[in-house]
Amino acid sequence: MAEPVKTQMTLLESMRDDVKRLRDELSDGLKRLFARVKPTIPQLAHSATTEDSGAVFDAHLRAEFVERSVDATIATMSDAPYVTHVPVLTGGYGRDEVRHFYATWFIGRWPADVQITPISRTVGQGRIIDEFIVSFTHDVEMPALLPGIAPTGRKVTLPHVVVMGIVNGKVAHEHIYWDQASLLVQVGLLDPAKLPVVGAEQANKLRDPTLPSNELIHRAARRPRRKWIRGVRARPAT
Repeated sequence: MAEPVKTQMTLLESMRDDVKRLRDELSDGLKRLFARVKPTIPQLAHSATTEDSGAVFDAHLRAEFVERSVDATIATMSDAPYVTHVPVLTGGYGRDEVRHFYATWFIGRWPADVQITPISRTVGQGRIIDEFIVSFTHDVEMPALLPGIAPTGRKVTLPHVVVMGIVNGKVAHEHIYWDQASLLVQVGLLDPAKLPVVGAEQANKLRDPTLPSNELIHRAARRPRRKWIRGVRARPAT
């Protein structure tokens, strides 16, 4: 019995040697392969620093809201920009459309008391993302945000998020977001008592995160549940 066992041990040792030799050869081959490959890093559309991108964003907003100049605003943008206000799809695509939008419906069409309060800023991958609160009195028509709505004289405090693409130090695009339901609540066109929506509470919560959460959930739990039958709301069960 000793001889077969010895033969098996010799065979196992030989197999381990073969495996080690193959592993070493594979490792050496991979090293030679990758030694000839130069790593490539995707080039972003611009090489601006955080400070440079922030300066571009701030110059753009200053031209829109402080200088209120169409020419100054367009000067901060690329040759083929686009602007999209996502909740209502106002804006423009291409330099001519964007200029027309700014000149006709945006710049100079904001209340005199408009204020912008920054919340956060994130920079990277050729874009800058700003979170801020816009406050104003709705005492003029604002076709960019409320097309077709006459001034209500109501105070509005509305969180915004702007995603701005920057190419070679110029604004290439803007995606602007806000909650249209919150805006409609604040100008008196939507009843928050009947729907799960809020008004200025959004901005208040951003400014003070310790304020209560889940208030709409608690409110719904206190109310009798209603059922909808063929598009008509039925009376709550007694």
